[in-house]
Amino acid sequence: MTPEHALDRTARLIRMDLFAREVSISQIIDGLQGTTVLIRADQANLSSPNGQTALCTLFSQIAMMGIGINLDIPDVPLLIAQPPLKGTRLRTALLDYATDLIPGSRCGTGLRNTDLSFALGDTATDDLHVIRVTGGDWSCAIGPARQTPPRRWQGTWPVGAMLAAAAAAPDALRIAVMRIASASGREPTREFRISPGLPVRIDLSSRAIPWGASTLGASTSSAAAPSPTRPFTRCCGSQDCPACCVSSNQRTWTSRTSTATRSRDTQTWSKRRYPFLRDTPETACRSPASRVVSMTRGQTCWAASRRGY
Repeated sequence: MTPEHALDRTARLIRMDLFAREVSISQIIDGLQGTTVLIRADQANLSSPNGQTALCTLFSQIAMMGIGINLDIPDVPLLIAQPPLKGTRLRTALLDYATDLIPGSRCGTGLRNTDLSFALGDTATDDLHVIRVTGGDWSCAIGPARQTPPRRWQGTWPVGAMLAAAAAAPDALRIAVMRIASASGREPTREFRISPGLPVRIDLSSRAIPWGASTLGASTSSAAAPSPTRPFTRCCGSQDCPACCVSSNQRTWTSRTSTATRSRDTQTWSKRRYPFLRDTPETACRSPASRVVSMTRGQTCWAASRRGY
């Protein structure tokens, strides 16, 4: 397994969607691996499940693109399970995961020459250009520190945390795209914004799912307090409930993936993985969005298979 294999599909998507096939795969991979971002979070913001979920999601999304990460966080205990992370300490588990994800990845502490900085919640920073990543249970706010008020991460519902990470991670790719364009002399497609720091506000509070409804239509006034470690266990179980459908689909997919990885050794799984990640007529998805989903799922399956999930 080489970095070129691990980043093959990612590079092909960038080449096709952003550079109209005018830049070589090697130039794109060099640009991705030559980019480094800083992710900073203090202990206060990592003392809640949501803060840790936001960090883990942001870290994994950036690491899957092969971009280097300077991780400036305390090695706090993991509060909830964050598959496919293993172990009990957050920083140690993230760096161990990055090593399995992309061979030779530059993820660690004390890396120099960072191109962009992220600060979670109200983490203190002197960087005037830092991208602040904040949110709550069902909302998020992303943007430059001067335009995004600091807000400490709290709570247990992961929706806002995952939204925040998904909105922030593309800024790391934008920095890499600027590096690729400068090195290749080719401008990216004009329909895509390549300047980082665009403020993002997402609020799904109006669609929040109440706690404690044991049956469909049950009153929310008697809702029980949420469990800090298992936020989805009190849902109604109905096929009409979005959270239950998502949880059910996730459990089904995870079960099938676990069964598949147990029935094959790592060498066989890695050989089958390469065609899945390459953009061939047999495996190419029809839309950029679905291609990205397939790309990240393939990389996550590979890391999970190596880690016993």
